Amino acid sequence: MDNELKNTFTQIYKTKIWGEGSGQGSTDEIIVNTYINDISVFLKSLNKKPKIVDLGCGDFNIGSKIIEYSSEYVACDIVEFIIEENKKNNFDANVEFQVLDISKDDLPLGDVAIIRQVLQHLSNKKINNILKNIYDTYQYIIITEHIPKDKFIPNIDMSSGNKTRIELNSGVVVTESPFSLKIKDQKLISSITLGDTVLKTLVYQLH
Repeated sequence: MDNELKNTFTQIYKTKIWGEGSGQGSTDEIIVNTYINDISVFLKSLNKKPKIVDLGCGDFNIGSKIIEYSSEYVACDIVEFIIEENKKNNFDANVEFQVLDISKDDLPLGDVAIIRQVLQHLSNKKINNILKNIYDTYQYIIITEHIPKDKFIPNIDMSSGNKTRIELNSGVVVTESPFSLKIKDQKLISSITLGDTVLKTLVYQLH
């Protein structure tokens, strides 16, 4: 585990830089309800209920509303005290919580991986490590990223932390250089406009 990364995000949560929990993307009712409605349509379209692995589950406000669409649910985050809080708050739920650095550690096996507003806070090196780590582990990955609404330059590098690439007029696009993720198919399943930015969720079929 990358202790520097762990300490960075532990401090973000402890000092509430994003506000309560995991911030607007996890607490704004319109954002949350739109996302849950949109992602549930895709999950219900699969031949069977998938095993879902939530990579960067944060405060689990989103994940707790998706469990019903899974056969099994594994929720992972690098911040230990957040995982412990999630265990206490969701002790009766059919979910397994794990403390993981998704850029380095072995990942739980599953059918669908969810990476929601995680990559946008990470350096290109970390993102590349994560994409390599997940490639042979899941059939589908569902990635949500906050990006500029109009034309932008994808994947401008930055240091890992609380900020995103929005202020650089950039955003993470995993199929563009330097990541160039190889996929079988992709589909936009959710798009939420927030001023001059947009919260986009795409499903990538890897195999």
